[in-house]
Order: sequence, then C-alpha cells, then structure tokens
Amino acid sequence: MDPVEASFQSTPEEVQLHPSDADFVDVIHTDAAPLTAFMGFRINQRVGHFDFFPNGGEEMQGSKKNVLLQTVGQTASGRSYKYYSKSILNSDGFTAYPCDSYRTFDSNKCFPRPDAGCPQMGHYADQFASKTSEEQQKFFLNTGDSSSLARKLHFDFPTQGNKV
Repeated sequence: MDPVEASFQSTPEEVQLHPSDADFVDVIHTDAAPLTAFMGFRINQRVGHFDFFPNGGEEMQGSKKNVLLQTVGQTASGRSYKYYSKSILNSDGFTAYPCDSYRTFDSNKCFPRPDAGCPQMGHYADQFASKTSEEQQKFFLNTGDSSSLARKLHFDFPTQGNKV
C-alpha cells in the first residue's frame, strides 16, 4: 500500500516492489502528487500486477494538503490502509476499471466494463487475478470522502435489443 517514492521511483526492479516479488502483488496508490517538481512522497509508477489509483492516486477527497504533515506521512498516505480495511467487510465496494489514465477514466471513456468484469480494490483483488494474464495493469475508481470512502458508479448505456 502506497510504496514510498524517495530513492525508489524509476529504479531497477530488484530494489523496488515488483510483480516478481510474490504470486500476486496489488498496490493502492493514494498520495502520488508531487511535493516539488522533482519529488513526491509516494511512487506513481506501476509496480504490481494490479495498481489501483483511487481518485487518480494523487489527492484524496476530504484530505487537506499540508506540506508539513505530508513530510511525516499524515495525509492521504494514511488512506490506503483505510480503503483496504473497508474492503474486507465490503467485498464489492471498490470496483476499479482498467484505463490508461485518470483523465480518460474521469471523462467516462473506459466504460462499459470489460466482459471479464473488473477487480475490487483491496482485500478481494486477488480473486480477479485468474481472469487476466496481463501484468502491471492500471485500474481507476472514484471514492467518497473519509466518512464513506466507497462509492458506487451507476451508468445508463444505450443497449440494442435485450442485451444488457
């Protein structure tokens, strides 16, 4: 959850988290916004089999930007464990969608979901691993503020005939 950037962003795979480190590596990125032009607090590159970027992975809803607190890791970086904890009791609360970027996702260009379905960010992410053979996939989702966290997406898509 939220791998640290300092000394690890863009380094060789043997010194950072990587899919080869375990049978299944899933990563939740919640604080990858840069602090300066050259450095951020958390890593924003894909480092797992599944990399989840709630709200784009940079700034979380309900999280205030405070440089002093960020330097000691007390803002959104504390949110990834909350997402994971909530996911244990809410097995379908964090549906994530494959997409190239958050901008594309936020423009509703990554829907409808693929035929194989979509993974759940958090505790149940590994249940989706057998449905895909691709490695280092990027997934996006939007969440609520700190009081609710999980947020469902509801879309109405035109259908032809009886297909849903």
